[in-house]
Amino acid sequence: MYVNFRFFILITVCLFFNCNTPESLDKQADRKKSHSNNPQNYCNSYDQYIKKTVSLAISQGQKALSTLKEGTTSCSKADIFQKMGMAYYYQGNFQLSTEYLLKSIRLHKKDQSKYQVLFDSYYLSKNYLDSGNTTKAKEILSKAISEIAEYKNATIHAQLLNILGKCYNHTGDFNASLKAFNTSLTIAEKVNDQTTIALNFNELGIHFYQNDFYGKALEYHYKAFKIFKDIDNKIEVIHTQYNLARVYLRLKDYAKSKTILEESLMESKSLGLKKENSNILKSLGSRSKALKNYDKALEYYEEALAIAQKINFKIGIGKNLNNIGNIKSEQKKYNEALDYFNQVLSIYESINYAPGILECKVDLGKLFVDKKEYTNASKTFEQCFKLLEQGSDNHTLAENVLYLSNTYRLEDNYKLALKYRIMYSDLSQLIFNRQESKNIALQKVIFETKKKESENKLLRVENEVKNLQIYKKNNLIITVIVISFLFAIIAIIIYSRFLQKIKLNKQLRSLNSKLELTNRQLQTEALNRDKFFAIIAHELRNPLWWFKSLTKVLNEQFDTMSKENLKKISNTLDESANNAFHLTENLLQWSKTKLGRLVYKPTSLKFGSLVDKNFQLFKLQIDQKEIEVVNLVHPETYVFADPQMMDTIVRNLISNSLKHSNKKGMVKVYANQIEDRLEITFEDKGEGIKKKHIQKILDHNYEFSNPNDSNKNSSGLGLKLCIEFIEKHRSELKIKNLKKGLQVKFSLPLVESN
Repeated sequence: MYVNFRFFILITVCLFFNCNTPESLDKQADRKKSHSNNPQNYCNSYDQYIKKTVSLAISQGQKALSTLKEGTTSCSKADIFQKMGMAYYYQGNFQLSTEYLLKSIRLHKKDQSKYQVLFDSYYLSKNYLDSGNTTKAKEILSKAISEIAEYKNATIHAQLLNILGKCYNHTGDFNASLKAFNTSLTIAEKVNDQTTIALNFNELGIHFYQNDFYGKALEYHYKAFKIFKDIDNKIEVIHTQYNLARVYLRLKDYAKSKTILEESLMESKSLGLKKENSNILKSLGSRSKALKNYDKALEYYEEALAIAQKINFKIGIGKNLNNIGNIKSEQKKYNEALDYFNQVLSIYESINYAPGILECKVDLGKLFVDKKEYTNASKTFEQCFKLLEQGSDNHTLAENVLYLSNTYRLEDNYKLALKYRIMYSDLSQLIFNRQESKNIALQKVIFETKKKESENKLLRVENEVKNLQIYKKNNLIITVIVISFLFAIIAIIIYSRFLQKIKLNKQLRSLNSKLELTNRQLQTEALNRDKFFAIIAHELRNPLWWFKSLTKVLNEQFDTMSKENLKKISNTLDESANNAFHLTENLLQWSKTKLGRLVYKPTSLKFGSLVDKNFQLFKLQIDQKEIEVVNLVHPETYVFADPQMMDTIVRNLISNSLKHSNKKGMVKVYANQIEDRLEITFEDKGEGIKKKHIQKILDHNYEFSNPNDSNKNSSGLGLKLCIEFIEKHRSELKIKNLKKGLQVKFSLPLVESN
């Protein structure tokens, strides 16, 4: 039953933590969702903003900039500029994005934040590339990559190489592009940078798409899609969906492409991604064009064009104008089509976008063929041929060669027509052979994969059989072990209960000892209390008795008493009142220390002035006994002490010195500096204190002395207070009998005088 009880407690605790953990996680999530406009929160929450909408990230960034204060270090102005530049890039506003990123670079260079400068350069190069300025993008990337060797950051290196590969792709250098992507992918895989790995998968998919390896393109795009989904990168998920739809469109799977495009368009609009909206609408237009629905296609292209023009997305503008030109050509509106193609060439040539120039020239050549302007057509195709000879796009080269052959045939130039027809056949055979090799390799991989799967399946079956045999053999051993384990648990429980009983007995004995000690302490305290009340009664009785007797004499003999006697009685009354007040003050301070109500609050104070002030309090007593008082402490000597406690100490020590001094005696106070402390000495020429009484006064366990046993009928309460207060100042009271008189010393920390 004891085992079951422990098991029940264990299950209860587990359930408690399982029930509470999600709640605590929810609370943490709620706290993360609570944002203010300060810069730190903006930088920390940027990823959350961008996942909701790009416009939210931009508006929150503007608020953060407006509340930015001087001296902000946790999230500098440069960091906010960087985030704003990224947000505007995703929105497709390349101009504003560039402005903010350039500001960020300037500030990060000033702060010598090398990594941040490289990160800014990464997004700035993407800006220039997507806005069509490939040359500027390459220039920034080359400089950034050259600095990577010094900084040695693999993640940013992989990201920069990824953008460099895109630059090569835009200029038609497909081999250099593929090399850059593969190098970037290798580096990213080494450091497990999932985002850059997926970006490279996407770009490799585009590369294979451009070279008509559609299966390979889908494979890489789906790899990228899965990674971006897993890491919840919504923007890149949309971009990947756009790439997938393009492949399905080329494969004429129009239903699949439409589903993907409409889903991505809805998500893109919700996030406010204008550039992606333009690209998706363009793809929907291409789908409608493939289905010969030209009116719907024009509607999509014109909407995509309007968005691209609004954000100055030059490549997007060119592609949409080119697509509209193709539809006009299909509709035999050749002059309108020619006008569109010329606009496209003007835009692409201004930004040196080689793939776009090639595509437009091919479409322009087809237009000239349709218009039967064969000379213009052949010139245009020859230009395309020269562009393609420098690249590796064999499929497009073959198509262009076929266009050239057909054009020269229409011009009756059969010699050139035959030349390009033969070239087309050679290229077609090359493409066919490459595709066949690829298919053979793919079939081989599929065969090897299936073979390995079969072998693995067989191995799993064999392992299951072996595991079953091992299970049967070991079943008896396990049963014996379990039973032994249960017996061991029972033995441990019995032993633990035995130990617990011993422990409880020890605790009980300890509690009894403490109780006895407490009883003894209470008895001692009761005795001390009785003694204390006796001391109070005795101490107060003398001054009050004198006070009562003298007031009675005054009442009865006032009219017959001389002025001299009146003055003596008046002085005696004053002394009795002062003694009663002094005793009452000491009792009050003592009670405060015992109750913990007197708080130690040190400050800078003039010790010499404090001594003078207390001498004045005892002036009547000093004059009556004709005592010489000497204060040798400099008035401007500052010490670090509690004023109230120090006042009590000085008053009691002066009172004690005067009490023990004979008539015409002397009380002297002087001080010596010892390093950073001031040693203060009180001396008198009185009778001193017996050695046994000094020991009792300095003994912490001895609360009060009997006034009948002590010198001058004193309880020692004043000196007890002095000892306690001096100890609070991390010092000690030293009492020493001189040949004639008493010497009392203590020290205090010095403070430089103002």
